[in-house]
Amino acid sequence: MTGFAWVGLSAGMFAGFQRRATDALFPSAPSDPRVVVVGIDGASIAKYGYPFPRDLYVDLVSALNDYGAKVVAFDVTFSSEREDQVAADARFAAEIDSVGTVVLGTQAELKSGKPAPRAVSLGGYAKGLQGASFRPGHVQVNADPNDAINRSVPLIAELPDGQFLPALSLAALMEYRGINSPVTVRPDGVQVGDRFIPTDANHSMLLNFSSRLSDPSRVISVSDVLAGTVPASKLAGKIVFVGAVDPALGDNRLAPINKATGVPGVLLHANSVNTMLTGAYLDPVGQTSTLLWVAFLTAVVGLAVVMLPFWLSPVVALLIAIGYFLLSVIRFNNGHVQNLVYPLVAIVFAFLGAVILRYFGETRQRRRVTALFSQYVPETVAKKLVEAHGGRIEVRNRNGRGAEAVLYLPLQQS
Repeated sequence: MTGFAWVGLSAGMFAGFQRRATDALFPSAPSDPRVVVVGIDGASIAKYGYPFPRDLYVDLVSALNDYGAKVVAFDVTFSSEREDQVAADARFAAEIDSVGTVVLGTQAELKSGKPAPRAVSLGGYAKGLQGASFRPGHVQVNADPNDAINRSVPLIAELPDGQFLPALSLAALMEYRGINSPVTVRPDGVQVGDRFIPTDANHSMLLNFSSRLSDPSRVISVSDVLAGTVPASKLAGKIVFVGAVDPALGDNRLAPINKATGVPGVLLHANSVNTMLTGAYLDPVGQTSTLLWVAFLTAVVGLAVVMLPFWLSPVVALLIAIGYFLLSVIRFNNGHVQNLVYPLVAIVFAFLGAVILRYFGETRQRRRVTALFSQYVPETVAKKLVEAHGGRIEVRNRNGRGAEAVLYLPLQQS
């Protein structure tokens, strides 16, 4: 079983089943109260129309600043500028400079590269905003090519000049921490200031989801912020993400927590920074660990089938499977992603294989004893004695003077 598991893991077999099995364990991350989402929802669209005029963003940044928001990160791109937006963009840039802690998102087409994905094209920013003192961040997330589920975020993208553009969530974290030094790229992660963030080899971070930041109904409406009806405690000192939450705006992304209709993209960025703030990083266990689990579980189940009464062995195998699953859930909540597919499949096949071995082993033993005993009594009688309830027969040699057949029967039959 361990050999088969090694071949399957090396070939990437059942990787999709593993991802889907892991998805069922979300949400598992704690919710950091410092992360808040202000959404462009149906009420805001009904009141102000959409797209929002640029002046509305000026008012929104001003209102969030008055509330005491520490960082304002826009999952809204401002890549173009019409003639009638020039004056408004000048005011927007001035407000950004005045606040000093604004992060603006930009679209980026990413392609694989080393040491990080390469940004082959950027949406950029409107001309009137380019001189403002905002922090840039790309808004891309990783959609799995097999099922289009977004499970990770590329934390950095390499620009043509060799510099690294952080993801919107990482840029927001850097702004919140006041980190102005460049991102340092490590083989197994990125470092910003004194904070190390583990990633995979492509420098993408697995998203861990919290219940509060995965629920669109708990998003604060832009219209409520502009109306001044939001309690100050909900925004003061927070990292505030602004983005579209109305499904009609087409920014919903499929995610492990909602594979049917998806969740607003801004919630993915909010969960990303929440993962970093809480340290709820997900670390898939290595292949060696999975193979050791397969070997151990196969051995335990096989021994249980061979040594225990037959009626008890399936109960033990089921309890072992449940125990491994519960252990995987506990470890997942602590950031360790156990393989759920191969160990559980190994339990099933180990049980079936051991049952087959036990059956044929016992059948062969019965035939051997029957053949020996039938030399001294009729074969039909020998079979009945062998198959008697609880009966056991031993045939042993008496120093070459012939065979001695000893029949053991239960007390009630003796």
